[in-house]
Amino acid sequence: MACIYVESSITCIIAKKMIGDSLTLFLGMTYLIQRMVLSKMIQLQSRLTLWRKPHTASLGILKNIQDLLAVYKIPTVGDDSSRSVAFALQRVFYDLQFSDKPVATKRLTKSFGWETLDSFMQHDVQEFLRVLLDKLENKMKGTVVEGTVPKLFEGKMTSFIKCKNVNCTSTRVETFYDIQLSVKEKNNIYESFKDYISTELLEGENKYDAGEHGLQEAEKGVRFDVFPPILHLHLMRFQYDPQSDASIKFNDKFEFYEEINLDPYLRDIPATPAHYTLHAVLVHSGDNHGGHYVVFINPKGDGKWCKFDDDVVSRCSKQEAIEYNYGGKEDAPHLARRATSAYMLIYIQTSQLKYVLQEVTEGDIPSDLCERINEEMRYEMVRTCGRKIKCRKYKSDTSVSSAKYYAKIFTVLKQFFTLQALAGSKYKGR
Repeated sequence: MACIYVESSITCIIAKKMIGDSLTLFLGMTYLIQRMVLSKMIQLQSRLTLWRKPHTASLGILKNIQDLLAVYKIPTVGDDSSRSVAFALQRVFYDLQFSDKPVATKRLTKSFGWETLDSFMQHDVQEFLRVLLDKLENKMKGTVVEGTVPKLFEGKMTSFIKCKNVNCTSTRVETFYDIQLSVKEKNNIYESFKDYISTELLEGENKYDAGEHGLQEAEKGVRFDVFPPILHLHLMRFQYDPQSDASIKFNDKFEFYEEINLDPYLRDIPATPAHYTLHAVLVHSGDNHGGHYVVFINPKGDGKWCKFDDDVVSRCSKQEAIEYNYGGKEDAPHLARRATSAYMLIYIQTSQLKYVLQEVTEGDIPSDLCERINEEMRYEMVRTCGRKIKCRKYKSDTSVSSAKYYAKIFTVLKQFFTLQALAGSKYKGR
């Protein structure tokens, strides 16, 4: 049995293959892009319901998403395979699900329009997440999977300005796909949420223009209305420092927890408790000039963690995934480098865990998509075989005639297509 877990929100792709009943193999991704978190975010993102099949009996936010496999079900027929983000993501997920080798991200970065030079530029994790979700959401419009992205990742908050001395209040409802939490001078995640909803007093030269009431003293703030099933928390480790006139990394110690309760930060008491379970931790080691990204993932939400360090995947302890990534200036023997700290946290609403993390089977993938991907793989194999034979031809001391050269190609292709025909017959009955 093979399945893909879609992590957070996008975020990182994990492929899991069950061999027999005991051996589980997790596949990593080659870290093609330096100083960028693409492969880590894809490994994270590949574990969510956006790419999974929600249970038909699921309640609340998922009740209308029946028999859905959103990314695989996005229509990509006729799309340019080198420019379609949706198809590139389908291909990456497919490779992760069925390949036994680490999967590169070059195809996906190219579909973003990030060419060779762009790939070596710093692309922020939040920027990447928003671009990816935006492109997927636009591609899903007018299809059977329209609305999947906001149903899983979109929360709502209300911004308000309330005058203190007159009856005048201004409100505006806003949506969000992630929350930026301050780390500097905050001890833990709860202090950051408390700071986020704290009010600002508008007074003196900064009074609020209340229209017919003139300039008034007022309180300005935000209140959360709804948190999404999949919650991205972006820890603001990198900020502008006016003293040095440059962006610096704040490696302050900041505690976060495996389970959190966000009910106190909602405007109204929710029908379903806003209790969340930590699913992934994206970690940065280094400073604002560069560094290395690692992601820790709790695949089933059961507290059994894995460490994804590019294409190297290993089991790790809960302490290594959480406590070791609080940050802090003190020397610590368990850290390979100083300035190692969590950069993004991905939580899943506890009540939705079993729906969000359901497995995707081979039968859930549309047969036409399988055929298209296999056709591309055959074409790539032909090109690879041709290049290898051509290289051997020029390296050989003995000149090979054109007839023998093409005969070798024909033999290789004949063997390959015979094997593919046997392997592909399983799709015909779908």
